Amino acid sequence: MPLDPDNAAAQDLLRRIDDARKEKEKRERIEALLAESEQALLREDFQGAALRGKEVFLLEPKSARAEQLLKRIDEAESLKHRQDQVRVLLTQGQNALTSDNLTEAANHAREALRLDPGNVEAAHLLQGIDQLREQRKKAQVNALLSKGRQALSRDDFEEAGRLGQEALSVDSANADAANLLQVIEETKEKRKRDQIAKLLFECQQARETKKFDEAAGRAQAVLELDPKNKEARPLVKQIQKDARTYKKEQERERKRLEKEKQATGRAAASPDPAAIDPLGETVILPKPAMFGGGVPASALWAGAAILVVAVAVGGYLKTRSKPALPPPPDFAIQLVDAQSYIEQRNFQKAIEILQQVLQQSPQNSAARSLLDAATQKNKQRTIETWFMDAQMLRSQGQLKEAEEIIERILQLDPENQAALQIRGEVQNLQTKTNENQEKEIEVLLAKIPDLLKAKKRVAAKGKIDRLLQLRPNDERALSFQREWKGEAETAKVDKTPAAEAESKTKVAEESYEKASEQFSQGKYGEAQTIIDPWVADNPRNERANRLQTKTKEALRIKGTYDLHMNEKMYDQALEAAWELEKINPEDPNLSQMRAAVTNKQLRAEATLNIWRLGEAAPLLLDDKPLPTTGGEVVNRRIPAGTHTLVLNGTRTSGPTQDFIDGQSYTFVYDADKFIRPMEAGDADLREKRKLIEEPRMWRAEHSHRFGNCQGELVINGFQVEYRPDAEKQHAVRSAFSSSKLIVDNREVELFDASAQKTYKFKVADSNQAKALKQFWERLDKLR
Repeated sequence: MPLDPDNAAAQDLLRRIDDARKEKEKRERIEALLAESEQALLREDFQGAALRGKEVFLLEPKSARAEQLLKRIDEAESLKHRQDQVRVLLTQGQNALTSDNLTEAANHAREALRLDPGNVEAAHLLQGIDQLREQRKKAQVNALLSKGRQALSRDDFEEAGRLGQEALSVDSANADAANLLQVIEETKEKRKRDQIAKLLFECQQARETKKFDEAAGRAQAVLELDPKNKEARPLVKQIQKDARTYKKEQERERKRLEKEKQATGRAAASPDPAAIDPLGETVILPKPAMFGGGVPASALWAGAAILVVAVAVGGYLKTRSKPALPPPPDFAIQLVDAQSYIEQRNFQKAIEILQQVLQQSPQNSAARSLLDAATQKNKQRTIETWFMDAQMLRSQGQLKEAEEIIERILQLDPENQAALQIRGEVQNLQTKTNENQEKEIEVLLAKIPDLLKAKKRVAAKGKIDRLLQLRPNDERALSFQREWKGEAETAKVDKTPAAEAESKTKVAEESYEKASEQFSQGKYGEAQTIIDPWVADNPRNERANRLQTKTKEALRIKGTYDLHMNEKMYDQALEAAWELEKINPEDPNLSQMRAAVTNKQLRAEATLNIWRLGEAAPLLLDDKPLPTTGGEVVNRRIPAGTHTLVLNGTRTSGPTQDFIDGQSYTFVYDADKFIRPMEAGDADLREKRKLIEEPRMWRAEHSHRFGNCQGELVINGFQVEYRPDAEKQHAVRSAFSSSKLIVDNREVELFDASAQKTYKFKVADSNQAKALKQFWERLDKLR
């Protein structure tokens, strides 16, 4: 057949072939651009991804895939921009918090939450700032209240009231501040009542001793304190009346004495001194003659006058010879002071004052009553202190020491039920431990001679001290102790001179004071350095052993605190700080220890990963939405502490986990089934899930009775889908589980068993068909 260059059919065929080639090249170029754009998007190269997407539009202006891709790029870029802003804001917030600028830190946290309402880190930062503010407010209020109470104890009511009002201005709902103000008013009122009672008492005393000016001053002072006082106002009038009456009596007495003085002068001029006796009360007159005749009237009047003068002079001299008794001493001030000391719980001082009053006035019933009350309260406080010591010693296994203190309590209060109960418990514990102690004593008695012989002095000293603790007066133990000290075995009697014994006692007292001071300052290592030699020298000293026990316990708790801080277990570290406060409330380091924990807690972060093994579900962290990507959380930073994970909208509740600072935690979940910490094999299950879910796409030509169309064949472990480029009515969707696939060269035949339909496709070449078949078989094995 000859060639025909002008053959129209051939030329048309060549043109169609060329168009098909160009179309194929264009499709391949579009697929490559879309794939490159997807890769750039994953790398967060938004500019590169957008350029490739726009290039697709140049090749295919109406490309729905390119349009959707560009939309995803814009959304991802916007999200990334917000996330970057949030990270910057959170960093600025943390820096502001470190600089103690809580207002700025809170503003940054709120702005971060505005950009990302579900951001857990920002929410926890804001919550931590609020908590820190609340803690500082509470600490400020407590400090003000403490100063207020101190001012109240000094009776500085103005300062106490000012501090109480300031505390209320910081926390208007604080019940302690309101209570302090109420106590201040009640105390002021009580002090006023006490002052009024004291003034009235002094007023009556002054009135009875005729000191009317002083009595009037006291009554007027009462009216200045309480103008409506019903007792003071009439008392002022009565004092004025008594003063006038007393003044009149004094005037009458003055006149009477003046007359007596004049009469005495006239009597002294009489020529017959024997006629009267100026020092007695009897006047001797000459006996008249019975029959001597009548007595002249002038003589009778003269005798009567002499008799009156003599009686008056005698009475005056008798009165002068017996002066009036002084008024009884006034103890009102001392009684008020004693009552004040009792209210301040300074019972010892009150007892001293009252004993002094009773020495001067043994019948003073008010002083006796107050002394009984102060003594009883002092006794009760002593019992409470000893009871706490006994409980501490019992908990530390020092049963004998605890029992000794209990016996002291029972000596003060033989019917004390709490002491009787704890004594029974201690005795039961002693009974249970006696057998073990006997075995331990036997071992010690056998081991100490070997240690002494081997000159292992440190080990021997420890064993000897333990033996003396178990049997303080055991002669063998004392013998070992003397041998350890280098004393002669025969030295049975302590021959220490009195001066040396006194010196040791003084050194012991100084050691106790120094060790106690170091302990109260929180310097437990220094305190132990002082205590240990003291205890070694005198192992049976009760105070030394008790202080040594408390110091060792404080050191143990401090070590526990440091260990928890190093291990970033901040809640446990805070508990250790509270435990240390029970041992030594005066430790000045406590506030710093708690502040260190709080600061670490606010900055502490853990890393959270949550993998999805099955169906996706909304995740909640502490009842707040947790942002996810594809139903998963990857390397999300969250505040350290206790958190709870929950699958929202399901009946599945996750674990409550303690997240430690710097640690990474991975959980897995399947919607409505479980959420739990990751276990061995979960990584494989996740990869299997990803393989099943993530779709693969092939360009394919679909043949149907109306011809054929171009589109994409999309396959994953759940469904098979054909998405035509233009003729949407030829779309195909089939469940993977009910589908079968047959591949022949580049032809692919899909059978949908549920619909009983067969669909035919052609892929680009046999290699793509082979890859499709391999992917299908992998999915089929996973079903």
